[in-house]
Amino acid sequence: MIPSLLRPTLLAGVVALSLAACHVPAKIDRPALRADVPLAGLNTDNRPGWPAAEWWKAYDDPQLDTLIQLALRGAPDLAQAKTRVDSAQQNIRVAAA
Repeated sequence: MIPSLLRPTLLAGVVALSLAACHVPAKIDRPALRADVPLAGLNTDNRPGWPAAEWWKAYDDPQLDTLIQLALRGAPDLAQAKTRVDSAQQNIRVAAA
């Protein structure tokens, strides 16, 4: 049995939890993806602080060369990534409908 002194506290807690469960947060607008790529035409070869296009070649390590080749082979380019994002957004629209 619950002591009579704890009943109001317990009741207040149950009411507070019930009210908190009813609160639905407002939907947040997702930022739109930019279609342009601001650094796409930027020449990085002569800029200090920018890594070279094949920076790992400086280490002269065949194992690192192999790992980078494997990583680049499985990595999507920007067009593929945008297609995946568009597909995911369409799936969200369908699920919300």
